[in-house]
Amino acid sequence: SSSLTRLTTTKRSLPAPSSTSLTPTPLPSTSPFPMLVLVYGGNGQLGQAVVTAFKTSGATVISADFSPNAAADETVKLTGAMAADAVAVLAALGDRKLDALAPRLHSREQLE
Repeated sequence: SSSLTRLTTTKRSLPAPSSTSLTPTPLPSTSPFPMLVLVYGGNGQLGQAVVTAFKTSGATVISADFSPNAAADETVKLTGAMAADAVAVLAALGDRKLDALAPRLHSREQLE
């Protein structure tokens, strides 16, 4: 006879962002080790808030954008050439492994 173990997950909810402000809300930190996060588009309006939120939570943050984000620990300056940008990101990572990746972020205004 086989037995099945039921896994229970706990949902963690983050506070809803304010519609009038992009003030970062610290992310819950339950990890016993520091996280390494890559934020693609880390110097845009929304990307800056994401970088700051991860930094506030104790993460090491790499921002990949066309201009640097001073709040990030490291910056990968993108050129717009996809292959060169991929090489630059991989070089910045070295042998480190990412714990989180924030893809290119757009605010609602940028999408309209």
